[in-house]
Amino acid sequence: MQPPLIRITSLTATRGRQVILREINLEIARGAHVVLCGRSGAGKTTLLRLLAGFEAPAEGRIEIAGRVVTENHRLLVPPEQRGLGMVFQDLGLWPNLTVRGNVYFGLAGKPWGRRERHAAAAAAMSACRLDGLERRRPGQLSSGEQQRTALARAVAGHPEALLLDEPFTALDLILKREMIVLFRTLVADHKLTAITVSHDPFDAGALAADRLIVLEDGRIADSIPTAQLLTLCPQSKLLAEWRKHLLEAGSGPEQASWPPVLR
Repeated sequence: MQPPLIRITSLTATRGRQVILREINLEIARGAHVVLCGRSGAGKTTLLRLLAGFEAPAEGRIEIAGRVVTENHRLLVPPEQRGLGMVFQDLGLWPNLTVRGNVYFGLAGKPWGRRERHAAAAAAMSACRLDGLERRRPGQLSSGEQQRTALARAVAGHPEALLLDEPFTALDLILKREMIVLFRTLVADHKLTAITVSHDPFDAGALAADRLIVLEDGRIADSIPTAQLLTLCPQSKLLAEWRKHLLEAGSGPEQASWPPVLR
C-alpha cells in the first residue's frame, strides 16, 4: 500500500491565547483531491498556511512525501523546498511583473536550467489558456485571466500538491464555472494532488473532489467521500444543513442532483 503524500499528526495552532486548530490528524493520498470546507473562522486557511510553511504550529507534525517538514513549533523545511504550489485567495500576483514574469517567479528555487524553466513556464501558460497574454501585467488582465495566471504559476514547477485558498470567491458564476472546468482538467491530465479551501460544499461536488473534509471550531467534524454526501449521515452541522437542502430540492436521494455535473 502506497504511503500518503501528506500526513498531519496531532496538529494544534494558536494565535495569542486563541486556539485556531485542535489536534488535527489527516492523511491525503497521492493523486487525491480534497476540499476543506467550513464557515469563516473554522481554521481552513490556517491549516493551508501550516502545510505551505508560512506559519508554525504550537504542536504537531507535518510530513510531505515521507519527509518531516514541520514538527511542533519548528519549520524544518522552508516553503520553497516543500514541493507545493499555492493559489492565494487574493492571488498574490506581482503587479510590476508580466504574466510570464509571475509564472517564472513560481519556479524560484528550482534547480533547473534556463531551457527547462522556459519549457515549464510555457507549458503552464498554455494549459491555463494564457497564450498571447504573456507580456501583459496583472492590471491589464480580466479577473479570470488573473486567476489563470495564479494557477499557471502554481502548477509550473510540477508540485507534489496544489494548495488553493478560496480560489473562486471573487469570480462571478460564469467565470467560476469556467475556472472549475479548467481546474478539473488540469488535475485529471497531470494527476495532481490538490487541497482546496472553500466555504461552500457545492464546490466539492463541482470540482469532482474525492473527499469533503469539514472543519468546525478548529476540529475535523466530518470527512466523507464527496459522492456519498446524500447517502451517509453527516456528523457536522454544515454538511447536515447542506444535505437537508439538497434533499428538499429533490424528492429524495435518488432525485437530488449530487454531485453537480459541469462541462
